[in-house]
Amino acid sequence: MRKASILSIKWCSLTSIQPSGTPAILTVNDFGPGRDGGDPSECDGNYHPLPQRVVALSTGWYNGGSRCGKMVRITARNGRTAVAKVVDECDSTQGCDQDHANQSPCKTNIVDASENVRVA
Repeated sequence: MRKASILSIKWCSLTSIQPSGTPAILTVNDFGPGRDGGDPSECDGNYHPLPQRVVALSTGWYNGGSRCGKMVRITARNGRTAVAKVVDECDSTQGCDQDHANQSPCKTNIVDASENVRVA
């Protein structure tokens, strides 16, 4: 049985992507149809309602979709961890339009997670 590779996010810090260990901000989103996540996920064109454990990454960390389907480990400052699947991008370059549900662009250090991805 082959182990899945897991990208590690330290207190929400993607150290394997950002060598400086840029701290990330964990936000909560609902990836289900008709919910605050907006359109279907960028990676697979599907909605991901609970109980699925999924995240959207800021544009730089999303890296053009290269992290789609990968599992990420999120570690809080208190040491608690959670694992979730990358399914979407939290666009850091565009926003405030219909394509982005009229939401502002994400900050460049966002890990937007489904409600059941808890590390607190």
